[in-house]
Amino acid sequence: MNRDGGQGGNERTTYAPVPTWLTNRGRAYLFDQVNTGYADFTKDEYSSVLFWHANEVTGTVIAGATPLEITQKVNKSRGTMKPLPEWITKGAIIGIVQSPNYGDTPPTDTSYAGWNNKQDFIRDRYQFLKDNNLPLVGIWMQDWVGSFPYDEGVRLLWDWKLNREFYPQWDEMIDEWNADGVRPFLYINPYIAYKNPYTGEISETWAEADRKLFFVHNQSLLSNIIDSISI
Repeated sequence: MNRDGGQGGNERTTYAPVPTWLTNRGRAYLFDQVNTGYADFTKDEYSSVLFWHANEVTGTVIAGATPLEITQKVNKSRGTMKPLPEWITKGAIIGIVQSPNYGDTPPTDTSYAGWNNKQDFIRDRYQFLKDNNLPLVGIWMQDWVGSFPYDEGVRLLWDWKLNREFYPQWDEMIDEWNADGVRPFLYINPYIAYKNPYTGEISETWAEADRKLFFVHNQSLLSNIIDSISI
């Protein structure tokens, strides 16, 4: 959990569910549990971990003289990520995201018109990077699906379809990048929104997942829809 800025979870959730940690005393603890758990590092003398609904706890304790040695042993125990492709070391991957021109205040116009010139914004920034001879291998775009200004702030449209209202010349833009040897990097998460906030229509992605029984069901055997902030 990262307490700085409220990102990365809270006391009951985490974006990094890996029950493994290294200590400054030359040890690493690797747990095999999939249960919800809580680790307490507030004591100077010891660390403790609690897993709910677990009849037993299994794992591995690893010792080493240095953090590097411990990390190498952890990798041997849990597996090592494949090396990155060589092309990714040849330049930068730059994230470009446009926020609406409203400062910190959500726009009163919650139509697609409130996000005009998004594609021009991306192209202008890309051209600026090229003009300054920055070696590039990728452009990371979070809002390829579009976004919407909720009361709490701007959030992506979680239907995971290319939004051509935001990017009407998407194909031409990607072709231009490819010609320069630059690849598009996109963002996706496992959440799916029930409705499109612009149109009020049920998301096609949600409808397909519901039809294929991909969601957790409630007591009425219907997909269990939860609120996420104001969504």
